Amino acid sequence: VERELPEPKSRKKEISIFVAVAAVTWGLGTIIAFNYQRMTSTPVTAALFTARHNDEIREVFGTQLNFTSAFPWISGDISHLKGFVDVEFNVVGSKGVKGHLVLRSRRIGKQNGEWETQEFYVRAPDGRVVD
Repeated sequence: VERELPEPKSRKKEISIFVAVAAVTWGLGTIIAFNYQRMTSTPVTAALFTARHNDEIREVFGTQLNFTSAFPWISGDISHLKGFVDVEFNVVGSKGVKGHLVLRSRRIGKQNGEWETQEFYVRAPDGRVVD
């Protein structure tokens, strides 16, 4: 039998699409994981706890202050090793009033030093800032 073999089909397009989809999936997964890590971190949960128990904030937002959604976006960075917290996120109270919580803190001294809160406030939609 003497005949030419067919040329193998190129799979470059299929492989390129797979690599692109995999890269986007890994990228989104990484972004979501880092945001979840910030959301469940001690500084964020402590800031939310402190804000919930502040009388002025309760007066403006209501008794139950929480994230605006089940998976909120937490902007900023948290580095316990470098000694800084710089986060912002949206909150909503039981009165339906939405606000923006800001926390900026730095560690004084070396590894086991105390933390100093530089900024901690909740901004209401009308521009009012509650410390």
